[in-house]
Amino acid sequence: MRIRYPYLLAIIFLCTYLFSEGTTQYHYVKKGETLSSIARRYDTTVKEIKRLNNLSSSSIQPKQKLIVKKIEEVKIAKASVSTSKGNISAKRSVPARSYKTMYYTVKKGDTLEKISKRYNVSISMIKRTNNLKGSTIRIGQTLKINTPEKIPIVPEVTTPLPIVGTSTEKIYYKVKKGDTLESIAAQYNITPEQLKEANLMSDSDFKEGITIVIPSVHPVEEVSSAGGDEIAKETEIAKESRTLRDIILKESFNFLNMPYKLGGTGNSYIDCSTLVRRVYEKVGIKLPNTSYQQFKEGQPIKKEEMEEGDLVFFYRNGSVGHVGIYIGDNLFIHASSNEKKVTIASLESSYFKRHFAGARRLLPPKTFFVKKGEEDVVSK
Repeated sequence: MRIRYPYLLAIIFLCTYLFSEGTTQYHYVKKGETLSSIARRYDTTVKEIKRLNNLSSSSIQPKQKLIVKKIEEVKIAKASVSTSKGNISAKRSVPARSYKTMYYTVKKGDTLEKISKRYNVSISMIKRTNNLKGSTIRIGQTLKINTPEKIPIVPEVTTPLPIVGTSTEKIYYKVKKGDTLESIAAQYNITPEQLKEANLMSDSDFKEGITIVIPSVHPVEEVSSAGGDEIAKETEIAKESRTLRDIILKESFNFLNMPYKLGGTGNSYIDCSTLVRRVYEKVGIKLPNTSYQQFKEGQPIKKEEMEEGDLVFFYRNGSVGHVGIYIGDNLFIHASSNEKKVTIASLESSYFKRHFAGARRLLPPKTFFVKKGEEDVVSK
């Protein structure tokens, strides 16, 4: 079927209109209108109208043609012409958007402008939704408000890289006041360097309150079976001794910063002898209640022979009256009546050096010497 000439002109005009005018909205200025009133009418801003029309001031004239909106997201979907009925239609697709519907009861003093600002919806949309021809509303009237729903931003899911040097079963430690890299490392039988490497941190990153990962400790290498059952037996004792001492160190550090109180039971408050007694209970060793009685337990050892987990005693008022747990490097942990908490002190400090009473060992040493012929075999 041939398309008549007038319809052909109509099709050409429609296509030209859709591609030129279809994405731009215009307004012809009427007498008494201002940029502000026009902006409110089209749900836009004065600044945007001035930008679209390259206006340097807010002065406008009647019958002046203004661009009020450029709808760039509107796309031409389809233009269809019906020659049989003689009508022309054009369909445009707009990105779909979901709306949330709510109802508002008009109160005294309300206007469409106030309600539109309150719900961030244009006046024209409120009018269109409620079939309002004018801007008049009455008290008690229920208005249907369609507000566009916010599209949630889905965060990108990333798989974090594992921390260097950690095992599958991670141990976490929250740094407390008084902690140092050295004290935490000693607690878990590792070096400060291993601790820093496992957490990818420097000395300046180490602060109170942060949570750090404790790297796995490599198992102790077994001694060669050369030497017979006696060496193997001594090696097993040495391993057990190391394990028990690790437990003692770990448990003693769990009491760090607990408030001091003479006679404290270790639940909220603790004293020096109770600290030692509670820690050694973890490895199945029961000790007397006072530091004076605890001094009589175990094997006396020289200061230079001390190992982590051994007990150190001090004189007070002429007799033994204070006890702590040695943690290595001339340091020990104790419940201090002076600092009013469980803390770490040095055996080299003038007070403790002057009042040192001796050390006692309740566990086998970590190092054994086993005779093999004329040589000494060292098992560590």
